[in-house]
Amino acid sequence: MEDQALKWWHVRWTLAGRIVSRFAKVSGKIIGLLCLGALIICSAYYLLSPWITAQGLKSDPRFGLVPVSLSGKAEAPLSSAIIEGYGFNIKFPRGVVIHTAEDTMIVQSRDGEIWIKNAPSDVNDLVFGAVLNKGAQKLLEQGLLRSKFKLMQAVMSTTPDQVKWWRLRSRQNQRAEFLLLTKLTVLVGSIHRLTPIYAISSGEIRGFQLGNPNVPPYEAHLDLFDAADRHYALDVMGPEGHGQVLTQEEINAIVSSIQPISDH
Repeated sequence: MEDQALKWWHVRWTLAGRIVSRFAKVSGKIIGLLCLGALIICSAYYLLSPWITAQGLKSDPRFGLVPVSLSGKAEAPLSSAIIEGYGFNIKFPRGVVIHTAEDTMIVQSRDGEIWIKNAPSDVNDLVFGAVLNKGAQKLLEQGLLRSKFKLMQAVMSTTPDQVKWWRLRSRQNQRAEFLLLTKLTVLVGSIHRLTPIYAISSGEIRGFQLGNPNVPPYEAHLDLFDAADRHYALDVMGPEGHGQVLTQEEINAIVSSIQPISDH
């Protein structure tokens, strides 16, 4: 009886061992397949990451916008008074009140304000400071690294459709991804949620305008650059529900009036 009992236990443990062994083999194969699947997914995500980023931004129609020319370049009359700014002279419409601080000139009108910043910071530091990144320096041409205007022009002209999935992580795709993320920096601010994007120029001043001051919310943001690549930022805004602050013709005239001071 004892021998039979021992044989029974031996058979039982043998069967259990076989079951455990088979389970371990099956589990190992499953885990191996899962690890392989995870590796494939992670690799695919890495290779497609520029395209995935672009598709995420594509849901916001603003990223599909590129600079367009203004419909007209007519200029409204301004005051004859010349105001000295931060390295430049400028004129404004009649009847405004001007306050100058250390780094900001605030021009008050009946319905709102015009802010002009000296050595603009905040959003623009993030835009132009981004090229200091070693990764960006490998992706961008020397012309973009040396010129604020050309960098802003490239940023504003990039759209999600320029990133193609079949290019994977090519330099072309990574460059477009970088410029799109920089464009995100420009567009996320409340004043920068304005559309459309205009390319503007007058004399040696050129740049970009976000928003149409002739239609609600009657706001606009301008990034302007002179021949020396100095950057001027101008915001047209007002309290909630404000009326028209400036017409497009007045903005055209203000831009045209900007004269950099050569010895600055």
